[in-house]
Amino acid sequence: MSLIDYLDSPEMEKARKAMRDAINQYEGETRAWWDGLSEKEREDAFYMVCKLIHKGDVEEQGSYRHVLYHTLGFDMAMYGQGMECGYMDIHNLIHDGLELRRIHKAENIDINLCDDIIKSYGAQSKTTFNVTVKERDGKAYIAVAVIPVEK
Repeated sequence: MSLIDYLDSPEMEKARKAMRDAINQYEGETRAWWDGLSEKEREDAFYMVCKLIHKGDVEEQGSYRHVLYHTLGFDMAMYGQGMECGYMDIHNLIHDGLELRRIHKAENIDINLCDDIIKSYGAQSKTTFNVTVKERDGKAYIAVAVIPVEK
């Protein structure tokens, strides 16, 4: 049996259904738990989770695993649950946002040109660029302008 056949097999479909059912059950249980908390307990849970995510993702700039295992104190069993609940997306968006902020605040950005570009455009390997982040039509653009090098 090929891998494709195995992945399309009734056994795999049964396994996928069991996984979906387990996820739906867990979501129902956690929703019931959340709804059963008092306002103060929900506020405290929200505060602490946000504080720990801020610590791990912003202050420590840790990896997804670092935040899960070290900052939040979970074991490997939470890896998939973190993905399922959307935390990996949140983590990656925070990381990307921090990277964009660093680019936006940078006074100098080194751009290394390969030999083909240098030959094609007559640029020098130590060409200076002016890099700015601009917004147009609701989209961000990185503008790169070549600053002529005095000879």
